[in-house]
Amino acid sequence: MLSAGSAEAYTFGGPLGDPCHEELAWEALRLVRRELAGAAPLELGADDRLAVRDLPFALPDDMGDLGGASLAIGVRDNDLKGLSGLDHRDLPGVHGDPEAQREHCLRRPEQDELGGSEAALADCRGFILERFAQALGGLDAKGRVDASLRMPLPTYLAFAGTVTLELPVFYVRMGQALHALGDSFTHTFRSPDHERVTVVLNWVDALDDFDEARDGPPHLHELDLCNDADTLRRERRSVASVASVELLRVALEPSGDEAAKKARAEAVLAQFLSFEPGCTHANRWCDAAENRYRTSDCGCAVVGEAPSRAGAVAFFAVLAAALGRRRAPQVARFSRGAAVVTAVTAATFSEASAAAESAPGKVEAAPPQVAPPSDPPKAEAAPSQVAPPLSRPRELWPEGSRTGWGVQASMSGAFDHGAMAYGLGGRYAITNRWIAGFDAEHNPWFSLEAGRIRPGAINAYATGIYRYPINERLALRSTLHLGASALLFDLVGAPKGSVGPYLGVNLLGLSYELGEHTYLLLDPADVAIAAPAIVGAPLIYTQYRLTIGVQFGG
Repeated sequence: MLSAGSAEAYTFGGPLGDPCHEELAWEALRLVRRELAGAAPLELGADDRLAVRDLPFALPDDMGDLGGASLAIGVRDNDLKGLSGLDHRDLPGVHGDPEAQREHCLRRPEQDELGGSEAALADCRGFILERFAQALGGLDAKGRVDASLRMPLPTYLAFAGTVTLELPVFYVRMGQALHALGDSFTHTFRSPDHERVTVVLNWVDALDDFDEARDGPPHLHELDLCNDADTLRRERRSVASVASVELLRVALEPSGDEAAKKARAEAVLAQFLSFEPGCTHANRWCDAAENRYRTSDCGCAVVGEAPSRAGAVAFFAVLAAALGRRRAPQVARFSRGAAVVTAVTAATFSEASAAAESAPGKVEAAPPQVAPPSDPPKAEAAPSQVAPPLSRPRELWPEGSRTGWGVQASMSGAFDHGAMAYGLGGRYAITNRWIAGFDAEHNPWFSLEAGRIRPGAINAYATGIYRYPINERLALRSTLHLGASALLFDLVGAPKGSVGPYLGVNLLGLSYELGEHTYLLLDPADVAIAAPAIVGAPLIYTQYRLTIGVQFGG
């Protein structure tokens, strides 16, 4: 599958990238906290603590307070907008929004050369100053961060999903401003001292109908790297860190004069985001050193198949083989019948052809004269030439041969919403095909982004199964679960012990009889929906599972 990549510039923390944006912001806050009392750590409230515990990235020990966490959430918001960092379906739409390019110091589609870089840079400076001014609204009269001045922000949490958190205004808005400032160092070509911009890069046009002379250079992924990089990128990151510290320090200076702070913020941007003219496509953007990082700029990546898809392919291969074995006698009867039909058809066409050739106007040779036999015997069809009568196949499972009580043990795994499950259930086979039962399972949850496992939920449910025999040992099965799910740990908006509905569906699975009344079970497309909290903001944890089990009896 081909999917558009992300224009995240300095990467944010997760399985696919280092926390470059977060580290720049934390470095700046760490240094400013040594100098200014207004940047002191903020105490976490009960709800804040739950949110911080559920963040899909790790916090340094000295950034685990409300201020350090909120600054990182604000920094990441430019890229994520409440989405998961692994959401390959919706993130390209966020990063490809023309109106959001200024949040990343990139060009809008209409910002063409000549003059496009200057216009894009002005947009970027305008966004940073706008967020800077909004951040100042989160300070008290003495210029200190006021934790009581909060704003709502949709935020993706590892287990609670996307929730709206109430976070300090200053740190959210300052984080968004610092993100754009950091991006200005990876989405531009710059002068040798890294302080002046010579050209702004292009993301949205680089995806389609791209002309570099008109649209400017394309986004270069290699410029996004911040760790284990070469000299140029290390130097640039160092200058980006200085710029971030200066902007944050200006915002938190003890003076409460907003006008003076805005003027000093403009001076910081004038130092680090000034435009230097004279670089064009004709001179390779002044033979920019950044040209060395040009590789594949299409923004495309080949994504491997998910494990569940591979399992489905194997499942249907087994199914096809089983159906072929089951249908072999019918195919043989069909073949014999087809041979008879073919012979009759050939004879019919021969007679028709002979009749056509004897029509008026045709010149034909006289047919040979054959004397009719005297007293011909009665014609009898040979037994081998008569198609055998069709008969119903014999019953594979004699009625009542697979009924009675049983027990099932199973294990499951899911990756979309990371989860495991292991459970035990009772079974009663009412008939050969219909089974009823009751199950209980422990369903731990895990996050690939956060690298954490949580207790998850306990699920208990009634089960109904319909199975259809393919041969003496193999059967298809469809399963439905209905019951309840209880949460085993605290989440934002969903306290431990919350109880809600549980639904499980598997339309097509396999049952293979290993021995007398002992079955190996495979459900490759098992959907489990645990909703332990349905009041307020619902907590719904959908899992696409691969389930393997063993059933004894029934």
